[in-house]
Amino acid sequence: MKNAADPAARTEAMPLTPTWATAVQGLSPTQLHDIACRMRSMAFSRGADLITESSRNPNLFVVRKGRLKTVFVDASGRERVRSVLGPGALIGIATNLTELPAAFTLRAMSAVSADAIARTDFIDCMRRIPAFAVNVAVLIAAMYHARLVADKVLDDSAPIRLGKVLADLATRPGWSSNGQLVTISGVTHQDLAAMVGVSRSWVTQMLASFEAGGVLACGRSEIHIPDLGRLARYVRRLEQGAD
Repeated sequence: MKNAADPAARTEAMPLTPTWATAVQGLSPTQLHDIACRMRSMAFSRGADLITESSRNPNLFVVRKGRLKTVFVDASGRERVRSVLGPGALIGIATNLTELPAAFTLRAMSAVSADAIARTDFIDCMRRIPAFAVNVAVLIAAMYHARLVADKVLDDSAPIRLGKVLADLATRPGWSSNGQLVTISGVTHQDLAAMVGVSRSWVTQMLASFEAGGVLACGRSEIHIPDLGRLARYVRRLEQGAD
């Protein structure tokens, strides 16, 4: 059995969820090994900040285990959650390629293990491996597209935004699942309120409405979604009712 510290073992263990899979798609074992040799394992406790807003971050992170949230401070000085990330997420591309200060704080919602690669090594890999550079460009284009989609969601009513946020969270890797049932854990009502742009009390009331509609069940620090298709149909009915 290979030691996890061995570069060859790390190559085999590198997470291949959609984000990281795009970055390494089509690379040869030798090229994957070259990248893996430059990465180092890091562990973070719950509440630790991997990246701090307005600071310059020297590393990119590939999340291997655990969940994180991106947090920013709005104009009123309040801390707001923009998104929740899980295993396979590649974080820090924009700030590292541009060398601009981070636009958000990246905070661990649970114990997190991640692979880190220094900016200089990441850029050197892009120069040495053209296919890797193309893949990174595709990732950046996908991030831009996702941002455009997110901006369109802002035009939706609050209940529709909440439904889409829940659907997006539920389709990200790393949640506990049992058949079609997906359990979102560790995301508070306050976190959802910040992502939707409403009050915490409104989220609590609307989740109760969703629960009455049979599309989810709320537990202690958990949201259980028994059927993503049913949630999607519920959101579509909300959209049709808004027309």
